[in-house]
Amino acid sequence: MRVAAFLSLLTILFSSGIAELNAQTLTFGVGCREAYEGILELDDARYQRLRSKALAEGEQEEAILLLDHFNDFLITFISESKAAFVNMQKLKDARVLRINKSNLAQHEKNFIQAEILLQSGLCALKFSKWISGVTDIRKATQLLEWNKSKHPDYPYTYKSLGLIHALISTIPSELSWATRLAGMNGSLQVGVGELDYFDRFAKANGDIFLLESAACKAYVSAYLENKPKEGFRLFESKLADYDPSPLITFVQSRLAMKAGQNDAALNRLQALPAHLKKRLPFLYYLEGICRLQRLDLNAKNYFNDFLFLDKGSSYKKECYQKLSWIALLMDDQKSWENYRKLCLNAGNALLDEDKQAHDEMLMGSKPDTVLLKARLLCDGSYADRAYELLTPKMKFYYLNPKWRLEAVYRMGRICQLKNLSADALHYFQDAWDFDLTHSDPMSCNALLQSGLIYETLGDYHQAEDKYRKVLQLKPRQYGRSLHQKAKAGLSRIKK
Repeated sequence: MRVAAFLSLLTILFSSGIAELNAQTLTFGVGCREAYEGILELDDARYQRLRSKALAEGEQEEAILLLDHFNDFLITFISESKAAFVNMQKLKDARVLRINKSNLAQHEKNFIQAEILLQSGLCALKFSKWISGVTDIRKATQLLEWNKSKHPDYPYTYKSLGLIHALISTIPSELSWATRLAGMNGSLQVGVGELDYFDRFAKANGDIFLLESAACKAYVSAYLENKPKEGFRLFESKLADYDPSPLITFVQSRLAMKAGQNDAALNRLQALPAHLKKRLPFLYYLEGICRLQRLDLNAKNYFNDFLFLDKGSSYKKECYQKLSWIALLMDDQKSWENYRKLCLNAGNALLDEDKQAHDEMLMGSKPDTVLLKARLLCDGSYADRAYELLTPKMKFYYLNPKWRLEAVYRMGRICQLKNLSADALHYFQDAWDFDLTHSDPMSCNALLQSGLIYETLGDYHQAEDKYRKVLQLKPRQYGRSLHQKAKAGLSRIKK
């Protein structure tokens, strides 16, 4: 029996070795690359035509299957279509099974399966399917971790694993149950290193996922490492060989806005032809934001375009909030009330932005127009204009309890943009002291921004103190975002 068992074991090991030696290599040919461009352009018809051509010309089925799922993922995520989501979830299982039966090496099977599961998991979270979403992401992480352990030199492992590890380190405390349930760990430092590894590979080999890699690195740099200008420059530097597309323009404009380059973001949005912009209606919303932050009230037209073209439920409340602000700035009280009602009944309040808009409209209190203009200019990084507008009114606001908190917070943000660190810290402290309950998102953000200033000044002790205090707060809105940013700050300090 022992001999038989030993021989059986040898047979299994030998067979596995033969299978590995005879395994196919994941390959993306010219046809796959052309089809992938169709995905980036959000042109499903073009993608389907090019994928059929690629298959007919003998391109690898497994590579095309991976592109199929990525295409479905983007359609589902952008459209927020429940029917598309249900269909993608059904296809997920069949595609994973198909990959398992392929002749690819195990680590390459793992990579494709992980990509499918990760994309499906993200869509599940989008639709509030928390358990299935976390489960899929957990499976994806396990597959990639196995790859890292057994095949540490396989570059595709780090394409998504780096992003997962970076993001896990900044998960807000109220969602930490998800990472505990999934048994996932990560750090910003490890994630950045893994992303760098794949980016070097992609750049050296002209890899099909080079642009994805650049976008991930830029996002982590801008949003997690607190280097927004570097993130924007990084992504821009990779675009010479790519034609403008909806997805590229989206990433460009978001990174530009994060970097305080509102005009650059607007230029990128304006440069995209209308027929391409319509494939991603959110771009109209972004252009509306960019224009409004310049106090260009023609932003109204772009918000209306977004509402007309977009079939999803996200950003609807915030869009009506912005339209109400425009009405207020035009002294149109009737329209302000109409938009307030529309905001309360539109879309959903899953995103922080929509929740804040809903809560503001529910209270029914109108913003002060000077503070509103200062807020918009500050959000667009037009610090000098905001400073000139708000400074003459500060004495009035100090004496008005209704507006004092917002006034000192806004002035703190303006001074921060102008690199007047001492003044900014003074105003932020005033905002914090004035809000005795520490439940207002402005006083909570004042504490976070103070941490960012201290971090920039190299006073890590003070920065850590502020970040840890932020994690203890429960503001009325933006709690998840504030906690995520505080955790990112702590990760940077530890690094």
